[in-house]
Amino acid sequence: MWLAFTTAPTARGQNPNPQPKTAQPLESKPAAPWVTPAVRANRVERRTFESAAAKTKVSYHIYTPEVYDQEKDSRFPVLYWLHGSSGGLPGIKPLSEFFDDAIRKKKIPPMLVVFPNGLELSMWCDSKDGRVPMETVVVKELVPLIDRSYRTLANRTRRILEGFSMGGYGAARLGFLYPETFGTVSVLAGGPLDLELQGPRAKRNAALRERVLKDTFGGDLADFKAKSPLTVVAQAAGSDAVRPRVRVAVGSRDFTADLNRAFSDHLKKHKIDHDFKLLPDIGHDTMALLKGLGDENWEFYRKAFAGGQ
Repeated sequence: MWLAFTTAPTARGQNPNPQPKTAQPLESKPAAPWVTPAVRANRVERRTFESAAAKTKVSYHIYTPEVYDQEKDSRFPVLYWLHGSSGGLPGIKPLSEFFDDAIRKKKIPPMLVVFPNGLELSMWCDSKDGRVPMETVVVKELVPLIDRSYRTLANRTRRILEGFSMGGYGAARLGFLYPETFGTVSVLAGGPLDLELQGPRAKRNAALRERVLKDTFGGDLADFKAKSPLTVVAQAAGSDAVRPRVRVAVGSRDFTADLNRAFSDHLKKHKIDHDFKLLPDIGHDTMALLKGLGDENWEFYRKAFAGGQ
């Protein structure tokens, strides 16, 4: 079966796929491997499965709360966390500890947290050339795999899709493309949230902009526009599809703040209900943003899993 998975720990500090220190040509494959080293964190496992879409083994990490082992007949909601560019391994430990602490303190119900491997710059899209079918791997392969392999509450109202930076872009895009899969979407400092790929980061780093445009969108700005969360939202607004519950949050000192505010305005324009939070004195920092949301963050998760508005 192509969705069979295994557990494969990696020794601390070991790097089975060392990257050369010289710059890579733009036409090279993504630097991050489909199978990452294992992150050492309490109640977190790295697992792999054979992906039919990627035609290779793909890894993910998953956090399970302590009660998962204690209540063998219980089923649990799932949070899918999409990381930002350059890979998400450094964020898994602090994020899993953050959620674990909240669960232990009963601020949120026990849940599983899945950390997909989004490579370095996949934008959580299927690349135009077909080499990196990231959207398909996550939505069509990983989500069903998690529901078969773990005791989940396998319906949209018990799934949250959340992401930071590139992951926020991915959460916004996939959440509106697949509202039948994800009942709640949380966009944290998402980007790039413009149609020309001319945001602050792209303007500062022309080489990075070229690489993103080439690797994922085939060098085709029209493909970038077609896949943009802005376009997807506009299309969703004109359909009869069920809509996800949406949150957009960003720090006032974050370089993505203006475009996230504009994305909120875009949602308003299309009459899509959502919460928008602009937090003072916070930059482009995942944990600072989550912690800055305070108790409102936990209330958001509680309402999402309860189906509340």
